[in-house]
Amino acid sequence: MSTSDNPTPDLPSLVSQAHALIDRRRFLQARQLLATGIQHDPDNTQLLYLCAFVDFSTDQTASAEQTLNKVLAQEPKHYGARILRGEMYESQKRYPDAEAVWIDLLKDYPEDPDCYAHYADLMLRTFHFDKAERLTKEGLRLEPTHWQCLYVAYLI
Repeated sequence: MSTSDNPTPDLPSLVSQAHALIDRRRFLQARQLLATGIQHDPDNTQLLYLCAFVDFSTDQTASAEQTLNKVLAQEPKHYGARILRGEMYESQKRYPDAEAVWIDLLKDYPEDPDCYAHYADLMLRTFHFDKAERLTKEGLRLEPTHWQCLYVAYLI
């Protein structure tokens, strides 16, 4: 097959399209699009991260974890992959591991209300209400209308 039969895709455009499909929960189409990109750039961490996200979102946890490990081996500080790792640990009820992820993210992103929200949500799930409240307050200090912080605050 010649390169004219199988042209190299525009990866930034492909990533953008994949994000749009994922936002609309059109995971099958996103997976197909991402597979096209992976064929041309199998080590692209952004494509791999999105593949892991799609797999996790469709309950293919083993595949998601394997791909996520590959992303983090190549790019240990990948923000999205680290967030997904924390969410994956929570879904597996590996709460101490999830907490370690959120703490590590907060060290790297002390001004990120998303990190506070994720950590506060974990503390709420594990019945650490005082800690959840403090984390929520800090997240809301940074972004007063942050939906996840507001949600956790409402539940406390």
